[in-house]
Amino acid sequence: MKKNRAESIIQLNNLKISIGEKEIVITDRFTLILGKFKKNLLAQFQDERYLKISKNYDLIPIDEFIEIFQNQAKNFSELSKAPKLLDYLGEFHRTINNNIEIFSQYNKLIQSIIHTFEFNLLLKKKKILLKELKLSEASKRSSKLTAISNLIEKLNESLINNKNKLKYLEEDFLQHKNRIDQVKKTLDDYNLKIQNLNKQKKECFNQINSITRQMEGVKKEKKDDLKLTIEFDENLTNAEKIQALQKKAKKIQYEINEIKTKLHETSLKFEELYPRYEIFEKDYQNLLDIIENDHYKINNLKDEYKEKIKEYEDISDEDLNIKNVQSIRLTNEIEEEIENLNAELSEILNLNNQIDPENPENFSLITKKLLEFEELLKLKREELIIKYDQNEMLEIFERFRKFETLLNELEELLNKFLAKINIESQLQITINNENNFFFVQLNFMRNNEEHIKFEELTTPEKIFFVIILYISIKIILKIETIVFSNVFLLSQYNKLSIYRTIRKILPVFESEENLTTTNLVFIISNLEMKKKIENLRVINIEES
Repeated sequence: MKKNRAESIIQLNNLKISIGEKEIVITDRFTLILGKFKKNLLAQFQDERYLKISKNYDLIPIDEFIEIFQNQAKNFSELSKAPKLLDYLGEFHRTINNNIEIFSQYNKLIQSIIHTFEFNLLLKKKKILLKELKLSEASKRSSKLTAISNLIEKLNESLINNKNKLKYLEEDFLQHKNRIDQVKKTLDDYNLKIQNLNKQKKECFNQINSITRQMEGVKKEKKDDLKLTIEFDENLTNAEKIQALQKKAKKIQYEINEIKTKLHETSLKFEELYPRYEIFEKDYQNLLDIIENDHYKINNLKDEYKEKIKEYEDISDEDLNIKNVQSIRLTNEIEEEIENLNAELSEILNLNNQIDPENPENFSLITKKLLEFEELLKLKREELIIKYDQNEMLEIFERFRKFETLLNELEELLNKFLAKINIESQLQITINNENNFFFVQLNFMRNNEEHIKFEELTTPEKIFFVIILYISIKIILKIETIVFSNVFLLSQYNKLSIYRTIRKILPVFESEENLTTTNLVFIISNLEMKKKIENLRVINIEES
């Protein structure tokens, strides 16, 4: 049967290529077929999916990128599930935004409650200040009250100063007291030891006297009646026992003498320390007495002040129920504080419209808002919970991870070729501004320092990349004989730089161990090759 002129068949088993009616036998690893060919003759070599992504190399939709792989190799057939990760991310994003919105409303409610309590606290403070202002004005009108107030103020200043002095003195006083107490304890311990040792020594002599009387026959005592502080060997004679007791008494006396020496030294130390301690103790006690006396005077003056101020008809017992009457401040000072407080109250009212200024202790508006918020939570409950199928999500993550591994493999392979022109590529997965599409973003670095986009490459660099991307994809797909033709390139890439690219990439196939089994067939139409390429078999054919 005669072959159709439009058929283009590559037979990988016997390495024969048919272009129209011409059959070409491939005998070399790298082959270049030159001629003038129409597109329809090479239709079988056309990769529509690669042509689709070639329209924009800066941002390639992830779906289009995946199509190139999943339709040509079974092990990439599940990659289409990878972009579904964005659906989960979108769901998470929406749920988180819903939670943030609810939290924001809740936070506003809490702020309203805080403002309401703060408003009421400030009102109570203002009420106290108004009472103090009333007292201040009354005090201003009475020289007696002013005199009492001034005296209370002076006593308070004295009280503060003396308390500060006491604070500093207390440290030295306690330090000396601790030392004296330690020395006293040491003296007591020594005296107690001497007392105990004297008892032991006396007991020794008592026992010597008992043994002596027994020896003289003054009184016969049973053996059990004689209690000795020293256990004697039964074979010892009475004389030996007396000798042992005398030795013991002598040893005890020696210990007593040693302790008495230490007691004497400690007593001298006590006599040396005590006078200074006595001075500190006296000063400390004097300050305590002065402070106590100042407290007493102040309390009496406060009582006197309260009694005298009641003589004014406009001062009530409730007015006197403010803080401890110490020194009534100047009227203008109190008025300034009230003015500042009024500004704070106005600011809170501007920030919070849930407060009723006429009845600030009425919390009904806040309560109503809390109930409304509770109903809102019930309505939006489903929107605040992240729902997902764990098995499906794990599968999607696995597919996405596999796609990332594929990109890394492709990037590594591309950079082996790009090193020939001092360029490095980087393939990154990115998301658009609306967060609804994944893209593969291409970035480049020239001479290890200049970061550029695809459109910023020179024309020869672009052609180099377009060709090696196509070839690298085929390598990852484990295609042993890769056929590339310029007839399917966009016009801006269909230039003589194609031969420059072929010349630079062939050495990579010869040096890289994992590329030594790959065959390359270039079908170049209507481009004259002016310079021979080493290790490349060139076949010139006429269009049939």
